Amino acid sequence: MTRFWQQAMKKENTGFILALITWLMVTLVTLYHWYEGDLGLVALLKPEPWSLALVLGLFLLFIMGYALMGDVFSNRKQTTIPWAGLLLCAFSILCLVTIFQYGLIGILAIIVVAQLPTIFSTVTCVVWALLIPIIGAVIDVWFKELPGVMANALLYALFNLFALLASYRFIEEKNAKNKSLQLLRELKATQILLSATTKRDERLRVARDIHDVLGHHLTALNLQLEVASHVEATQMKEHVIRAKSISGLLLADVRETVSEFRAEQNVDVREALKTLCRDIPGIDVSLDISLVTPQLNARVAEVIFRSVQESITNMIKHSHASHCQVSLSQSDNWLNLSMLDNGKAVDNGKPNDKSPKNVMPGNGLKGMAERVAEVDGTMAYEFSNAGFKVVIKLPDYIV
Repeated sequence: MTRFWQQAMKKENTGFILALITWLMVTLVTLYHWYEGDLGLVALLKPEPWSLALVLGLFLLFIMGYALMGDVFSNRKQTTIPWAGLLLCAFSILCLVTIFQYGLIGILAIIVVAQLPTIFSTVTCVVWALLIPIIGAVIDVWFKELPGVMANALLYALFNLFALLASYRFIEEKNAKNKSLQLLRELKATQILLSATTKRDERLRVARDIHDVLGHHLTALNLQLEVASHVEATQMKEHVIRAKSISGLLLADVRETVSEFRAEQNVDVREALKTLCRDIPGIDVSLDISLVTPQLNARVAEVIFRSVQESITNMIKHSHASHCQVSLSQSDNWLNLSMLDNGKAVDNGKPNDKSPKNVMPGNGLKGMAERVAEVDGTMAYEFSNAGFKVVIKLPDYIV
């Protein structure tokens, strides 16, 4: 049974499904006891066809609002219009509490309270968690003159606080998990880049050894044989000339090998970027790479990787973007890197919708600009209504 629940909680829409089941049970139980009246359910309206249609409409309005508001306990992306859903839920709960007593309807209020941390601050959430049961108690006393409602309101206030605590714990765990996954992706991508750089350094070391050791000795051998070809011992001249020819071929082979090693010093940045941009929670990254040559200079490849890494980090921490387009192309001996997201501009950690062009760059952008300048590149960024765009141009050279 424990394993079943663990697997169930990993599902993407588990939270919404549980809320839907709870809403359905509250609806059915309320309608049943409204007709039967065996548990003393107090209602201002009698169960007639028009009142039944009204109550069903209010219950449906609640679940529609909940769907628009999103669900904290689901792994799917939160909706972009939570306020509309919150207003629909609040209106339906207020009408249902006016018609029925707060008892059963208060369970729906608990479901809504658990979603408030995605919309309000902590203080506001606590205030509403305590205020909602009090409003329900006042309505029960004012319209239905029910006794003992304050004790009931106290219990529901405690339930609401417990739901808030569970919601905050879940949000913290989800943020920690997303941060760990982001670090893991960056680590894997860095390992790919480091592996390629290590291979490049090893090739350069071997190339230098071949050139400095074998090349030097073979050149000396060629000079010695050149001298030997001019000695008086003519009977050995033919063999010495042949040895000289062979040593020349060996020297040419060594030089060719050195050239091949040096030509392979570049790094393929594709896999590193694919690993870095894969499965980022809450952000859909589209990666478009069109390079004329498959290999890039190692220093330039590292600048590209670090720039994309910093942009993704900024999106997660500040801009709250849901989509990013990363493009890398090559033309006229230049590498063109552009990153466009649909997030909002931020100024000192706060959204700035009025004058996004006046937002000052943070340490992340400054660090990107410094890396780009180190390889003689250029960088420009722009805030607009469409989002934030960074354009980087890097020279496609080999050092």
